[in-house]
Amino acid sequence: MVSGKYDAVVIGGGPAGLTFAAETAGKMSVLLLEENFEVGKPVQCSGLVSPRVIEMSGLDRWHNIIGSVDFISPNGSRLSLRGSEPKGYVIDRSGLDIHLAETAARNGVETLMGATFTDAQRIPGGVRISFRQGGETRIVEAGLVVGADGVSSAVGRKFGLTRFREMVSCIQTDAVAAGLDEGDAVSLFFGSEVAPGFFAWSIPAGGFARIGLGISAGANTADHYFKKLLEKLGVRRTLNITAGPIPIGNRGRMVDDNVLIVGDAAGQVKPISGGGIFTGMAAAKLAAGVALSAHERGGMTRKSLSMYESGWKKGVGKELERAALVRRIFLQMSDSKLDLLFRILDESSLKEVLSTGDIDFPTELSPLLLSREPSLWRFSPQLIRALF
Repeated sequence: MVSGKYDAVVIGGGPAGLTFAAETAGKMSVLLLEENFEVGKPVQCSGLVSPRVIEMSGLDRWHNIIGSVDFISPNGSRLSLRGSEPKGYVIDRSGLDIHLAETAARNGVETLMGATFTDAQRIPGGVRISFRQGGETRIVEAGLVVGADGVSSAVGRKFGLTRFREMVSCIQTDAVAAGLDEGDAVSLFFGSEVAPGFFAWSIPAGGFARIGLGISAGANTADHYFKKLLEKLGVRRTLNITAGPIPIGNRGRMVDDNVLIVGDAAGQVKPISGGGIFTGMAAAKLAAGVALSAHERGGMTRKSLSMYESGWKKGVGKELERAALVRRIFLQMSDSKLDLLFRILDESSLKEVLSTGDIDFPTELSPLLLSREPSLWRFSPQLIRALF
């Protein structure tokens, strides 16, 4: 039975929402509302995560360990990078959410499935939240409402918090394809004929391959380029197809009186790769700490919650801002310039440096790369200068 009042109500049961709920439960009464009827469904993610996600979540099972990345330029040239440590893990994306939901439940989080947020009204000291479940409208009150409800965040829209800089349209499938499901190398494909404004990927997942792409430009739909990609890779049998947008950057705010947003709802996605699991979980942990402090002081005001937004911008958010500059450079590059860049990287001594890169903090290598290969400055001097 759901009681009428909670310290916090979390809207959305993805990694960010579940992490916030698990981190605050025990010290706060927490209700989580998830509009879907099954945890982890539908899946709209590549499932390729960094070692940090494995450590943060405590997940102990995965499909494959990725040891190298092959970058394929528009003209078909291949730049292969292999590090001494695992680059990432291909996980069961639904399994991650289930694992996090079990952790949240053990910590005391109440969860309602099939519960769709419909409205919120401010009341003295909190928010009155309306949601639909089983054909009925229900109402609860909370000192804090947390919008972890994804790219189309109803919470963000209700409180005027979210204004995304850019949207990338993505489509993906799990497929049975000879050769693509083997090994430990992810293949990334670039070019205006493959995935304009972003890239395509093929990820070996042990028994199947996860294939997809994103676009933010071009005259055609993501589905158009996706069909061409499957044909190019020789894929004839797909197991499923999922699609959805990726938000890049948030020009709005992340907090207001008695409300905050995390994860995709706040545009906390890596601009270079489109990954949002590490960033969303990191933001949720930071937001949870700030919310607990505000709760102990007796007020979820915008001022008391602002340390979450400022802390984010000084930490992981700073990396995302630098990565956004790198993305702007990428968007300015023609296919011929991309081919030239790949050739420079492949022929120089930079491959060893690039192989040490961190997929969560890729721009940390920028100063070293530019000092080793000054010719990189030619691609966009003004934007590169802004990185520093």
